[in-house]
Formats: sequence, structure tokens, C-alpha cells
Amino acid sequence: MPSLLMWASAILAMIFLFGGVPASACGPGKFFGSRRMQRKLTPLVYKEHIPNTEEFSLAAAEPPEGRLTRNDPKFKELVPNYSKDIIFKDEEGTGSDRLMSNVSPFKNLSLFMLFRQKHCFLSSVFS
Repeated sequence: MPSLLMWASAILAMIFLFGGVPASACGPGKFFGSRRMQRKLTPLVYKEHIPNTEEFSLAAAEPPEGRLTRNDPKFKELVPNYSKDIIFKDEEGTGSDRLMSNVSPFKNLSLFMLFRQKHCFLSSVFS
């Protein structure tokens, strides 16, 4: 007659063998083993209220070129932006916070709308 210890070990062996099979079929997530299709990123279009691009994506702005100092020749190419929609801090009082690369006004507005959507808690400041 088999002992109680032998029955207990047989039951535990069955639990370990057959209990892990249903859990291993799930995988780590919804797209396990397959790649997602990348969607095409487009900037804000006319009469679109919610942009579908991230603020720091290549579709929203140009890639960063690095840090500029006042002695760089590219610093002289920057133009001031006097848009009433954008609030600049200008803590130094020099006006250098308003300087940005010469991009189309549409790009500036689309970047502003992206920022406004991302940080909606500041909407009372902009209204």
C-alpha cells in the first residue's frame, strides 16, 4: 500500500507538470512574437484640434543640433519670436529666450499646440 508521502509527492508533481501549461500559453502580452506596424507620423493639419505627434518627434520639429553659445556664428542666425500665444520667461532680461531658428510660423504654431495639449494643466495661463 502506497504511503501518504508518496501520494502527496505524486499530487504535487501533477500540479507542477500540468498547472504551468495554461499560464505559459499567454505569453508576455498582446503582441508576443509579432512586430507592430509603425504608423505614419504627420504634423498638425488644418482645422485639426488634437495633434497626433509627440512634441519631441522628428515630425514635430527638426533634430537638435546641439547647444549654442553667444559666440557661435549660428547664434547670429536666430530670429526673435514675438508671438502673443507663447509666454517666454526671460529671467535674465536680455530677450535671448525669444530667439529661435527661422522656421515657418506653421511649425511654431504646431509646436505650441502640441505643448498646450501635453501640459493641459497650464491652459488657464494661455487663455
